[in-house]
Amino acid sequence: MDRFINRKRKYDNDENTEISDTTLPSTSETLKQSGGKCRYYNESYMDIGFTWCGPKDEPIPECIVCGKMLTNESMVPSKLKRHFSKQHSHLKNKDVHYFRKLLSDQKKEATKFTKKVKVSERALEASFVVSQMIANNMKGHTIGEKLIKPTCKEMVRIMIGNEAALEIDKIPMSNDTVSRRICCMSTDIKELVIEKMKNSRFTLQVDDSTSSDGKYYMIGFVRFVDDNAIVSQFLCLKEFKKNTRGKDIFDTIDYFFENNGISWSDCVGICTDGAPSMTGSIKGFVTLAKIKNPLIVKTHYFIHREVLMTKTLGSELNSVLSNSVRMVNYIKGKPLKSRIFAEICESMDADFTNLLYHTEVRWLSRGKVLLRLYELKEELLLFFMEEENNEFTCYLEDHDWISKFAYLADIFQYLNQVNSSLQGPSENILTSTDKISAFQEKMSVWCANLDKGNTTMFPLFTGQENSSPTVLKIIRSHLQTLQMSMKHYFPDLNVEHYDWIRNPFTSMIQTDHCEVQQEAVELKNDRTLLVKFNEVTLDSFWVALNNEYPRLSKKAIEVLLQFSTSWLCEHGFSALTNIKTKKRNRLTKTTIEDDMRLALSTINPRIPQLCKKHQGQISH
Repeated sequence: MDRFINRKRKYDNDENTEISDTTLPSTSETLKQSGGKCRYYNESYMDIGFTWCGPKDEPIPECIVCGKMLTNESMVPSKLKRHFSKQHSHLKNKDVHYFRKLLSDQKKEATKFTKKVKVSERALEASFVVSQMIANNMKGHTIGEKLIKPTCKEMVRIMIGNEAALEIDKIPMSNDTVSRRICCMSTDIKELVIEKMKNSRFTLQVDDSTSSDGKYYMIGFVRFVDDNAIVSQFLCLKEFKKNTRGKDIFDTIDYFFENNGISWSDCVGICTDGAPSMTGSIKGFVTLAKIKNPLIVKTHYFIHREVLMTKTLGSELNSVLSNSVRMVNYIKGKPLKSRIFAEICESMDADFTNLLYHTEVRWLSRGKVLLRLYELKEELLLFFMEEENNEFTCYLEDHDWISKFAYLADIFQYLNQVNSSLQGPSENILTSTDKISAFQEKMSVWCANLDKGNTTMFPLFTGQENSSPTVLKIIRSHLQTLQMSMKHYFPDLNVEHYDWIRNPFTSMIQTDHCEVQQEAVELKNDRTLLVKFNEVTLDSFWVALNNEYPRLSKKAIEVLLQFSTSWLCEHGFSALTNIKTKKRNRLTKTTIEDDMRLALSTINPRIPQLCKKHQGQISH
C-alpha cells in the first residue's frame, strides 16, 4: 500500500511539473531521473493533444490546449492521457484534426506577435533617425508629423502600394516624440564628448553674443585628440539671465566641468576675443581659468583682429567708404527705389539687378558691397541722375573718387580672401600664421611696386586711366598704415621655433630637456617614419607617435590643439539664429542646446544602443 501511494505521488508530481524554457533540465539530469533512458515523441501523441518542444535529443511534452510542459519522463501515453483526462475532460471526444488545427492557429498567433514586435522596433529606430535628420537640418520639430511623415507615406504608396504605406503610419513622429528623441541623442553625444575629453588634453574656444530676441548666450567648443586625429566638437550653449561678467562666464564653464568630472589641468589653451570680460587682468575669464591651471595658453581670435585692423582707414578713404554705404542705403531703404534701380539694371543688361547691404558685424560685408557697387557704377550714375541726386551724381562723375573707390574694392577683396582662408574647423596656429605672414609680405611688395608706378596688383584701380598722383599717395599712405596695424594686432607671428612640428626631419626642437632632445634625434633619423610623414596629415602623424615618442608628441599636440580663429563660435551663433526663429521663440534653453549639439557635432549618436533603452511602440 505504501509503495502504491508513493508511486501515485510521484506520477502526480510529474504531470503537474511545469518547465520554463529558460530552466530546462539538462540531459544528464533527465537520464538520471528516468533510469538512464531518454524518451522521444511519437506522432500518435497528437491524438491525445500533445506536441513537443526543446532539443531533439531530449524532447519535452507540451500540451496543445493549455501549453503546460512536462518532464521528459512523462513522454508516455499513460501519463499524457492522465493529464488530458484530468485537465481537459471536456475535449475527450475531439479527434486529431481538431488538435492539429489548434496547434496551427497557435503558431500563426506567435508569428504575428513576433512580427508586431519587430515592426515596433523598426519604428523606434526610424523615429530616432528621422529626428536626427530634423535636428541636423535645424528644422522645427513639428515638421516630422506635418511634412516628412505624410510625404514619405505618399511616396511609398505610389511606388510600392497601400499596404506598405500603412507601415509608415506606425512610426511615431509627433512634436513631443521628436523632442524626446533629440534630447536622448544629444545626451549620448555629450557623454561621448566628455568621455573623450577625460582621455585627452584639450583646448577651449569661447565666445558670447546676443540673439535677435535680446537674450545673451555663451557658446563653447572644444578641441581634443580622438583616435588618430585632432577634432573639434560642440561643448555647450549657456544662457545668462543677468550679469555677463568674466566671473559669470568662468563660473558657468567651471560648473559644467565639475558636474561632468572634467579637470582644468587637462586644458592647455583658451581662445577668446579681446573683450574685457574675457581677457581682463583681474576678473577676466582667462585670468580666472589660469588660477585653476597656470599653464593654459591664451590665444586671440585672428579673424577679429583682422577686422579691427581695417578700421584704420584714413579720412579720404573713410569718406569714400561712408558715401558708398549711403548710396546703398538710399536705394535699399525704399522698395520703390529698389524696383526702379532693378529696371535700370535689366535695361542695361547688367549682371546684377540689386545691391548688397553693408553689415558691420559680418566679416566679408565691405568687400562684397564695394565690389557690387563698382560693377554697377554706370547703372548707379543713371539712377541718381534720374533721381536728381546731385551729391551722389558728383561722386560717380569724379574720376579721383572712382579711383579711390576702385582701390577700396581691390584691397577689401584681398582682405576677404585672407579672412575666408582663416575659416574652417581644422585651422590652427601654424596655418593661420602662415597666411597672415604671407599677407604682410604681400603689402611690402605692393608698396615697392607703387614706388615704381606699378599698380597691376590692384586690377580695378588699374582699370581707371590717368589716376592723379594725389590718389597714389593716399593709397601708399594707407598701405603703410595697414602694415603698422598688422604689426600692432599681430605682434607674435614669429613661429619659426615651431618648424620642427611642420617637419621634424629637417628642423630640431629648441629645448633644454635632454629627454625631448633625444627623442627628436631618434625621430629625425627614423627613415620609416619619414615615409609615413609624407603620406598622412600633420595631426595624424604626431598623434600616432604618442606611444613611441611621448614627450615630443605631447609638445607638438599642445601646439596643434590651439585654436586660432573664432570660426566655430561664429558658425555656432549662425546655427542659433537658424534654430531660434520668430516662429520658435518658445524653445527652452535646454531644447536649443540639444538641437545645436546634433546640428554642430560631427559625432553620431549611438542609435542602436539608445533603441535598446527604450520600449518600441508604434503610432496609432
